[in-house]
Amino acid sequence: MENKVKKGQKLEKWIACLVKLHGLGKASRTPRSGAGLKKGDVWSNLDFTIEAKNQKTIHILKWIDQAKQEAEKGNYYPTRWAVAFQDPRSPSENPEIYIVIDIDEFLRMCKIIERVKNEKKPENRELLYEVERAKQLIKKIEKLIKQGRL
Repeated sequence: MENKVKKGQKLEKWIACLVKLHGLGKASRTPRSGAGLKKGDVWSNLDFTIEAKNQKTIHILKWIDQAKQEAEKGNYYPTRWAVAFQDPRSPSENPEIYIVIDIDEFLRMCKIIERVKNEKKPENRELLYEVERAKQLIKKIEKLIKQGRL
């Protein structure tokens, strides 16, 4: 059985990998869980402060309060906080991870998605290349997970 710290760090690394895998820029575990200048458990290029939780018991309101406090301290957008948590019923090799965010931020993102969906886009060779590259990255990550290196 993994100890609490290692379980948390594993989820933080996993979330950082997902951010990078989805092409959203740089991401990594925040050293000392946001005790320094960088706040939140996962540092990334995203406008959100991300708190990661991998616990047996879900304490969502407590976690939201913590994420809000971290966002107020270290984010240009104090309302852009996110709580990422692993479903304790899911396997650690391929965890189900959920995100809780403020409803206004969710609707803001939905509005952006709708605007993008309504724009016409020509076929993009570069995008197809990036998708293929992402597939290869997924295979590498799966291999690292199977080897227990991630």
